Amino acid sequence: MTVGKKEKEGVFTTSAGHLILLFLKFLERKGLSPRTIKYYSDKLGRFLLF
Repeated sequence: MTVGKKEKEGVFTTSAGHLILLFLKFLERKGLSPRTIKYYSDKLGRFLLF
């Protein structure tokens, strides 16, 4: 099961979601692969929905 784009957008508007977005930006600047960042994004989005 994948988290839909609209669901993810709603989840990431919370204060915890903003911290996760900062973390994902950090990973991007650190040079991690886009697939790795997408994986983290999906898993953290699912965690917030839970």
